[in-house]
Amino acid sequence: MKKCFVGGLAFGVLMASIGISQDKAAVETPSPPAVTKDQPMSFWMEKKLEYSKDILAALAAGEFVEIERYAERMRLVGKIEGFVRGRSPSYATHLESFDLATRELKRQAHAESIEGATLAFNQLTTSCVTCHQTIREAARNRTAP
Repeated sequence: MKKCFVGGLAFGVLMASIGISQDKAAVETPSPPAVTKDQPMSFWMEKKLEYSKDILAALAAGEFVEIERYAERMRLVGKIEGFVRGRSPSYATHLESFDLATRELKRQAHAESIEGATLAFNQLTTSCVTCHQTIREAARNRTAP
């Protein structure tokens, strides 16, 4: 019961933070991503892609506050996604790698180290790619004759 309450509370906090920008005081309702047979994508993945683009733009502009803000949003999405999706041992390892990379990105942005933040973003990207590679391989193995 406590786990459900904490998960629900975290989900509510995330949903409220997703739609808030510094320029707008109102909360926007995020629309679910378009999903097709050829391109399945979860709501969580759509948000992570959006935030990664925001982080890259902030890195290019040297906007450390924005880097830190979007890294925290990505970290929260990863936490909630992991709670919602459940955990295989392999997936849990990828979630931990993702969490470590987002925390390091936040730390480097807070220190205003563009080199450190860039490296942490690279590590974050690598964690995403390797997780998706693992998922694709698992899917192929399930469908193999």
